[in-house]
Amino acid sequence: MDAIFHSVGDVLFVTGPEGTILYVNDAFQELTGYSPDEAIGQNPRFLQSGQTPPETYRDLWETILAGRVWRGELVNRRKDGTLYDADLAVAPVVDNEGNIVNFIGSQRDITPLKEVGRMKDELISTVSHELRTPMASVLGFSELLLTRKLN
Repeated sequence: MDAIFHSVGDVLFVTGPEGTILYVNDAFQELTGYSPDEAIGQNPRFLQSGQTPPETYRDLWETILAGRVWRGELVNRRKDGTLYDADLAVAPVVDNEGNIVNFIGSQRDITPLKEVGRMKDELISTVSHELRTPMASVLGFSELLLTRKLN
């Protein structure tokens, strides 16, 4: 099982029911810069950047404590201080009596995808503006021609 956990390309982590990190895979260090020794024993909030709305975290905890899987996006901070957009899924692990004994999470860096989306939006905005500007002149002159008597 350990080999499977470490061969997955996405970040995988396991926490106790109170949120303390118990286990991380190799991808965790690759993405965050924190070694397993630095992460284990911490709460995942040490990765928070301050740019994710507090209600996102409230929703996350309400969902997983209710026994459901939470999926969403967060902005996290690496050890070197750089930010990354994370696609995160967290699921509760329950025992035979239905008690939550752990949480397991997966995370991947979607910063490149978000950057492409931002660039696309900027391009669309620029092209739209450039197309509207000459069209406004053409429409203005057309209206002028239609309303004036031709001599």
